[in-house]
Amino acid sequence: FLPTTAGAMKGLLVMMMLATGMAAITIDQLGKPVQLDLQSWQELKSSEQPVVLYFTATPDDQKPLEAAAKELSLLARVASVDTNQAKLLEAMGVDASDVPTWRVLPYGEQEGKESQDFAELSEAAVFAKESIPQLVELVSDPTNLQQYLINSIQAQKLSAFLYTKKEGVPEVATKLAMWMKDTYILHVVPNPPAQLLEPLGGKLPAMTVFFPTRPEEESQQNQIAFQQAAFDRRQHGSFKFENMIKFLALLRAELEQQGVLKDFMDMTGSQAPPQGNAPGSNAVKDIAPLFEVTAETTDYCSKSKLGLCVVALLDGASPDLASHKQMLLDVQTSSSEKGRVVHFMWVDATCHPSMATSLDVAPDLLPGIVAVSPKKAKMAVMRGRFEASGIDEFIGGVLHGRQGLAPLKQLPAVSATEDCEAIHKAAMEPEIVEEDFDLADIMAEDIGDEEATQATEETVEDVSLNVAEQAEMDAKVAKAMKELEKLNAKPKKKKRRRRRRRRAAKDEL
Repeated sequence: FLPTTAGAMKGLLVMMMLATGMAAITIDQLGKPVQLDLQSWQELKSSEQPVVLYFTATPDDQKPLEAAAKELSLLARVASVDTNQAKLLEAMGVDASDVPTWRVLPYGEQEGKESQDFAELSEAAVFAKESIPQLVELVSDPTNLQQYLINSIQAQKLSAFLYTKKEGVPEVATKLAMWMKDTYILHVVPNPPAQLLEPLGGKLPAMTVFFPTRPEEESQQNQIAFQQAAFDRRQHGSFKFENMIKFLALLRAELEQQGVLKDFMDMTGSQAPPQGNAPGSNAVKDIAPLFEVTAETTDYCSKSKLGLCVVALLDGASPDLASHKQMLLDVQTSSSEKGRVVHFMWVDATCHPSMATSLDVAPDLLPGIVAVSPKKAKMAVMRGRFEASGIDEFIGGVLHGRQGLAPLKQLPAVSATEDCEAIHKAAMEPEIVEEDFDLADIMAEDIGDEEATQATEETVEDVSLNVAEQAEMDAKVAKAMKELEKLNAKPKKKKRRRRRRRRAAKDEL
């Protein structure tokens, strides 16, 4: 898996930086003491690793610091404090008249953790080492590494296994676990069986890292497969801390560059535990069947759960409740859900409407489905009909990134104060709507009726007047026509008389 050439690897390691609580430092600088100043003090006091401080008025004298670095051997950061720097002592809360020789800030993330002063280096070193908790997992059953891989996936970290001849946890394993804890969980396998060593050359010590990938076969895309990257003596040298941490740092950089780490984070938020090719793998435990979210199930979708939570918001008073629950069971046991780590649960959203609103589902639009990724603190709401095929398609969309996710600040909790039986009974009773009468409305109706009657009467009167006027007008027109006819008749008589006169005149000639 590591195709990087030796030259390229050397160049990469020069640039490799590790998070130490201080400014980023190279691997080669891990064990070197530093001269403390105001800036480095601000960084060191919040360092997770133990810090051993040496107070001296002659900072050029490096022998005590070198002795401390050798004694602690990368189990703590070592720094010297120049007691002539008054501002630095004041910032550290050290009385200039009572300066200690050695001061130890124990292991821990919290700032302001209680320090301890010592007169001798040996005492300071013991205190610093004993403050380190157990960071390494000792494998008790090397024939079944399955559970250790699952735990690493749940923590979204890679699994590194160190195989040794000796019992217990070697000091070098503690160092590796402390400096690389943000990426790896280190496991120690004492006296491993031959079948585990065979792929690694059969020699001890040995180290290998398991990282998850998606199977090549399309039918297994919902599962997680594993690949191994082994520490090769020919490429990385002997099993010394420096070589081993460089191997882990290089591998992390390679996985990040190739996008494997991003894909790993996506899978661990929504995919199944290891399948098939994990070493010593046994059958994965069955996922819990469909259950109801109540006030007692406070951890119904906690961050400790691997995979996806499918929360069904159902109407507890609906006669379809049983069929809706059966539909969820059918989806959970369908062939398409095999290999997926999906936890199915339902909540009575009629009794607990705040659960629905907190998950962006309207209580009057039940039933509804919400998918929650507890590791990512994100959620998605199904927008569509409540059907088995739709639910299955929605889950697949969330798992494969086709369905967008929204941030989820906090999972809502179910209250124990509601009386669900009474709420269901009230929800089933028909709603009686009483009509409210307003006196003003009634008066307005009466006034309106009076106005309408008056308008009708006025209209009848107007029509009667129009009929009489029309009759009078018709009479006048008829009279005018008669007069006109008389006038037209008079000119005709005159014309006859003229004709007679003309005939008479012609005869006389």
